[in-house]
Amino acid sequence: MLTPNSYEFGSRGDDAIDFINTFVTLTKDSIAGKAGEPIRLRGWQEQLLRDTLVLDERGLFQKRTAVWAMARKNGKSSLITGLGLWFLFNGDEGGEVYSCAAEKEQARITFGDARKLIEREPELAAMCN
Repeated sequence: MLTPNSYEFGSRGDDAIDFINTFVTLTKDSIAGKAGEPIRLRGWQEQLLRDTLVLDERGLFQKRTAVWAMARKNGKSSLITGLGLWFLFNGDEGGEVYSCAAEKEQARITFGDARKLIEREPELAAMCN
C-alpha cells in the first residue's frame, strides 16, 4: 500500500514515463515481447511512478526512499532499470543511482540491462561521454 500523496505541487512521474517509453526496450526475449522491442508500461506501473515521484512545495521529491515489492514476472527489472536511467540522465548533478536486490545476481542483471540500453541507444550513449 502506498503512502497517501498530495499532488498539490505536481509529480515528475510523467517525465519518467515519457523517458521510459522513449528509451527503454526489452533486453531479452520474454513474455513481454522480443529483445529490442519497447517496453509497454501498464497503468498500475505508470501510477506507481507518479505516486513515487510526487513533489513538495520546494520542488523536491516528497519521498526519499521507495520500496516496491511485486510478484515475479511483473516487469520489476525493466521498470527499475528505466527509472534508474531516468535518474541518471535527469537527476541532480552528482546524484547516485543504486541497484539493490535480495540477491547480488539480480542487482547485477539490472545494471547489465542498463548498460545494454545505453549501448543500444546512441542518444543515451552520447550523454555518457
